Amino acid sequence: MKKGLKKMAYVAVTLLLIFGAKAWGQQRMADSLLLVLEKYRREDTVRVNRMNDLAYAVYMNNSAMAEEYAREVGSLSDKLGYPKGKARSLWLQGLA
Repeated sequence: MKKGLKKMAYVAVTLLLIFGAKAWGQQRMADSLLLVLEKYRREDTVRVNRMNDLAYAVYMNNSAMAEEYAREVGSLSDKLGYPKGKARSLWLQGLA
């Protein structure tokens, strides 16, 4: 194998490993946030922030789910009068 191709293959494998590890870590974060939200039922700014965190954690792997979470948290933010939560939910909808 030529030296240039060998180097390119090495870089490609390294990038795949890095991004694969990041996706795995985000899934673990999403699972943890889901558990927290199952136990925390109060509709307040804490829930809004955790739901926004969840939407961000899943957006790279499942943009439809991230958009659904972001819309839900946007509605809750409106209900609570929490503009910071609403702004982040709109930003997340844009990402998804």
